[in-house]
Amino acid sequence: MFFILKILISSTLIAMSTEIAKKNPSVGGIILALPLVSIIAFAFMGYQGADAKSLSTYAKSTLIFVPISLVFFLPFVIPFTQGWNFLSKFILGISVLTIINIVLIKSKVLDL
Repeated sequence: MFFILKILISSTLIAMSTEIAKKNPSVGGIILALPLVSIIAFAFMGYQGADAKSLSTYAKSTLIFVPISLVFFLPFVIPFTQGWNFLSKFILGISVLTIINIVLIKSKVLDL
């Protein structure tokens, strides 16, 4: 039952932010930039009794991967992709993000 509650809260936040973004993209971006997912995840983990080491590892991973995840947005703002359609930009963003994460994890640069 708790799992379903987590799904409902998370999906509601995503739905609300996309609806707000349709009306005001800047406000939608601000909402999505907030660490809402991390805050909710920490709250759920704490409520469910996660130990300090797990919370610390989760925080470290989040702190490392959030800035890296910003590369996903580059195809949507860099000039050479202005003529590209949404799907092309989306695929490029996901591909670059995936490659960077695989390289960092495999090379043990992040020591996770």
